[in-house]
Amino acid sequence: LAATATDAENGNLGASVRWSSSLAGNLGTGATVTVATLAVGTHVITASVTDLDGQTTTASATVTISTSTLTFLPVADAYVNAGKATTNFGTAADLWADSSPVFQAFLRFQTSGIAPFQVKQAILRMTVGSATVAKSVRGGQINSITNNAWTETGLIFNSRPTVDGPVLAGRTTSVAAKAVIDFDI
Repeated sequence: LAATATDAENGNLGASVRWSSSLAGNLGTGATVTVATLAVGTHVITASVTDLDGQTTTASATVTISTSTLTFLPVADAYVNAGKATTNFGTAADLWADSSPVFQAFLRFQTSGIAPFQVKQAILRMTVGSATVAKSVRGGQINSITNNAWTETGLIFNSRPTVDGPVLAGRTTSVAAKAVIDFDI
């Protein structure tokens, strides 16, 4: 934080500037103050200075501090299997995706706490199962869909939503059992 404070009668008052936060309280004194950390939240940062005649002036700015990484867990996840087109797998502990027979995994996320920030990067982290059959010569692709009305307990292959959105990320190389794969979506 930096401020300049001068007075026609007293000159440079920079050393007397008092810094405070509406959430953290006193931040220090001086023309420049380094604040290593501030708690997550919206702070009103105020610089105050008083001249030798007792006249005080202040300037404030609002600053919003957020965590550098937000993690969102899916609010719904399920997969469908072309070989069992009328079976629901919404309560299964694992998600499956494959091309033969067709297995498609569906995930839905509800994001909150992002505003007023811009998203710089979004990573979908998937872990390949430990079974030998979980490995694959191709890691798959991630698409968005416009139909978010599906439910975990109602999703079956025959009535699955159409994959109508663009490819957000993909992996054309092989994946090993137990591998952690990050898709930059």
